[in-house]
Amino acid sequence: MLRKLLGFLKTYLHLYTPDNTNRLDKVISDLVGCQPQIYKKIFVMTVGYSKSGKTTLIKHNKTLSSLFRLSTTDIHDRLNAEFSFLRDDNTVNGRAYWERQYLTRIVRKKVLRKVFAQGIGVINDSANLSRYERKERLSIAKKNGYKTIIVWVVCDEKELIKKLEEADDLLAESGKEKTWLRLYQEVQKKRFNPPLCVEADEVVKFESAKDDPEAILQ
Repeated sequence: MLRKLLGFLKTYLHLYTPDNTNRLDKVISDLVGCQPQIYKKIFVMTVGYSKSGKTTLIKHNKTLSSLFRLSTTDIHDRLNAEFSFLRDDNTVNGRAYWERQYLTRIVRKKVLRKVFAQGIGVINDSANLSRYERKERLSIAKKNGYKTIIVWVVCDEKELIKKLEEADDLLAESGKEKTWLRLYQEVQKKRFNPPLCVEADEVVKFESAKDDPEAILQ
């Protein structure tokens, strides 16, 4: 809890610096302008653990892959490249973990506001595990007249752990710290709230090991 509070304070101290504010604006601008834009008022939000198959589903679904894709991974990569104070071992215990989380939330919200104002169709490719955080993002879409859809990506836990361990092995082979399994066990699993049908206009459940990606949202 103390690390989380310190991360919050350090984030806003960093943002008092005009240079950092300008850098953050650049990240937001780059994200907004980096993809084709489909003018269709639909907001699709994925829900699911890291490595559960969310990005694979999007890539293999014609409807989802055509939308403006806002990915947590892309946001993290751009923030890490832009801000030296975020450069750590990228684990849940890294010194910049909570600063990265807070900056990611700020970036995501501002990007969504910009693309929603233009009527651009969006797929939010992120874990979106907390009902509170989902509500905030879905509310912005609803206020802009968007149809909202949650796609809940489910993966059998044994298979999920296998994928997380394989991802960690790849990190270790490249000389980096393992983080994926710990992220699931120490952070994501504890904060997950299963989606409710009242959260969005439509809630779709997709089992990554069984269902056909092309059959979703047809």
